[in-house]
Amino acid sequence: MYCWINKKHTMKILMPVLHYHPVIGGFEIFIKTVCEKLSKTDDIFVVTGKVASCPRKEKKQGLRIYRNASLYELKDYSYSSYIYILTMIPFLFLYSWFLIKKEKIEVLHAQGFFSGVICLLLKKVTGVPYVLTIQSADFTIYHSEIKFNAVVHWQSALEKKVYKEAKICHAVSFDLQKHFANQGRSDAAMIPNGVETDIFTPIDSEKKEQVRKKLNVTTRYFVSCLSRLQEKNGTHTLVEAMAVLAKKRKDISCYIIGDGVERQRIEQLIKEHSLEDSVFLVGHILHNEVGEYIAASDVFVRPSLAEGFGIVYIEAMACDVPIIATPVGGIVDFLKDEETGLFCEVENPQDLADKIEKLVDNKELAKKIVINSRNMIEKQYSWDSITKEVGTLYEKAVK
Repeated sequence: MYCWINKKHTMKILMPVLHYHPVIGGFEIFIKTVCEKLSKTDDIFVVTGKVASCPRKEKKQGLRIYRNASLYELKDYSYSSYIYILTMIPFLFLYSWFLIKKEKIEVLHAQGFFSGVICLLLKKVTGVPYVLTIQSADFTIYHSEIKFNAVVHWQSALEKKVYKEAKICHAVSFDLQKHFANQGRSDAAMIPNGVETDIFTPIDSEKKEQVRKKLNVTTRYFVSCLSRLQEKNGTHTLVEAMAVLAKKRKDISCYIIGDGVERQRIEQLIKEHSLEDSVFLVGHILHNEVGEYIAASDVFVRPSLAEGFGIVYIEAMACDVPIIATPVGGIVDFLKDEETGLFCEVENPQDLADKIEKLVDNKELAKKIVINSRNMIEKQYSWDSITKEVGTLYEKAVK
């Protein structure tokens, strides 16, 4: 068993990543939390691209962040163009190579496909092993805008190479662990994401009323959704479900927090269904403030087409808000229908509308789901225990 207190030496770990805080998503929350906790005992180096309004170099305890490995500066925290990503890869590689030599890095930690490609190349030229973490698997769903079969084929072949060369493979859900096994890595570890309970926590009725006033909520119930506006997150289905509800009741509104490439499409759907008074696009909210917006709502919904894990759902659970989600990917690890949430069918607005009604009208069911979810979060999704497990992967990688 790995002992965090009695470590033999301080390790030097490098993460070359496309994004880091304040860019927010499942990957970014995982990276930030693990880095900050591990930096109390190890030297962690993060190399990423330039981000507007952020320092190029930052140091916190044993954590060093270098935001200079890109040609362009990222200005939109919700969206990175392929030009930004592809042009940053050589910078990410070269700066990481420089740090490996200068700091005598012992292990690399890749986060997803592009980061994995960088670490594969770095391993080839330096011999430093890498741990690979994945939080998604279906490239064609996550990048539905790519229509060229040749690109998909190239990505699939390169992905297998990245998996094969990794010293340790890490999945954040059992579904992704199966994906690794299907690609020849049956030895992959499964360690889930956790919840930042200082940000995502229940709030009292007075605070809820303050948040509702801030959002200008006028309906009895309101549904929250925290999501990048991209097709795979199913926000279009949520808008269409609200259109179904609007035909028979006026006491439910919906507030979608986040931004992204699908914003124009969602705005058009809202207009087509005349939902300007019941569906609202809140836009980007700082990560350390978003918890209270979820906690003030009556139901949390994100009807995704795919999810590697779905950290946003357990964040809502930690806020004591009942959730509705689709039975895809890693969601089935923590959502048990009518026990810790409700399942809705993928891209079925009518079914989603029925489930929203069920939760707002059945107070006993909602209360049972909240209690069960709270118990599960406390037992299984502590970042302290998760970070210690990640630490064991580094120890194994250098043996």
